[in-house]
Amino acid sequence: MRTERKPAGLGRKGLADVLVMANILNEMEWGGEARPTKRDEDDDSATAHEMLLERWEKQVNENAAILLIEPGMRASARNLVRLREAAVVRGWNAAAPCPHQVTCPMPGRRNRPWCHFNFDANGAPVWLEKLSLRARLPKDRASLSFLLLTRGDEPPVKVSGPGRKEGVDGWVRVVSESFDLPDWQRGRYACSDQGLVLLQDAKMAHGEGPRPGDLLKVSWPDEPQRDHKSGALILPRSV
Repeated sequence: MRTERKPAGLGRKGLADVLVMANILNEMEWGGEARPTKRDEDDDSATAHEMLLERWEKQVNENAAILLIEPGMRASARNLVRLREAAVVRGWNAAAPCPHQVTCPMPGRRNRPWCHFNFDANGAPVWLEKLSLRARLPKDRASLSFLLLTRGDEPPVKVSGPGRKEGVDGWVRVVSESFDLPDWQRGRYACSDQGLVLLQDAKMAHGEGPRPGDLLKVSWPDEPQRDHKSGALILPRSV
């Protein structure tokens, strides 16, 4: 492994197998160019996200991976979704956290939810903890959004993920902590190719059950119901 630290967009010595970028999209000026990938049929101009992806494609091998890590904010998630849309059209595989390649059900637009993951800030570098205290911004929780794209028959990053569907089985990615539901149940949101899913668990203590980021194999109900608040497909799940 050879690490090269350079500003985004600068050429590299040879083609890379993996590009890893953090806090890139949220530092860029998008202006009116940060629009959805869909355009009128007579408009063949590339979006800002497509042009950015084209630049990165010139810097990686045929079998390659691109990992983007952004703050877990709505604006950052929107940019990742638009980049994902452009990448899938260009033949990339949205390997994680997506359990599917269809339209993202959490685009973060208007009042729609956005894909992000919260976790404990334990283990942060001491210098960063001291800096946070001096800035009067102590953090006990952190939040991020990320996107892993892979390309080629033998990508350099292997991700355990869903295989081909069999019968009524499908896959969901847990994207939230658990929360209270009526009748002493607990719920958590998940992403699927069926759209946003509300996993409905039997009675359990707080902290039990799947965690954000877990990939679960599920069976779709014959007559699915929708949550009135979120519109998510309700999926009862046994412990």
